[in-house]
Amino acid sequence: MTEPFDEKDLEILEQIKNTSAKVSMYPERLRMAQLIAFDQRRLRGDLVISFRIAKYNYANHRELLIFNNDPRLRGHTFKLKKEKFATRQRQYFLFNRIFETWNGLPGDVVNSDSVNSFKNKIDSCLFG
Repeated sequence: MTEPFDEKDLEILEQIKNTSAKVSMYPERLRMAQLIAFDQRRLRGDLVISFRIAKYNYANHRELLIFNNDPRLRGHTFKLKKEKFATRQRQYFLFNRIFETWNGLPGDVVNSDSVNSFKNKIDSCLFG
């Protein structure tokens, strides 16, 4: 391998090294700042919106939820029914994204009295 000759090349290599170091330290930085990763924040936000729709018909969108009313199911009363989808876009629709997590939540979390109570319980349940 040849050595870089220009100062500009050295600067570019240094930038690449610094960027890769930041990426590899990302989980450690999140832990130190007591933050959660984007995918976890997104999941939490999706669950909160779903709770508001299921419990309070938030923004009159309750018709988007398809509840599974089968009495043989265990768990909470707001279990979602798995939607069959033909398109890839529908696969990433809000309720298809959270289906397994939502149905796996304990009943006391889903049956919370308020949104803030739900948020507190979801944080302790999912993010420990």
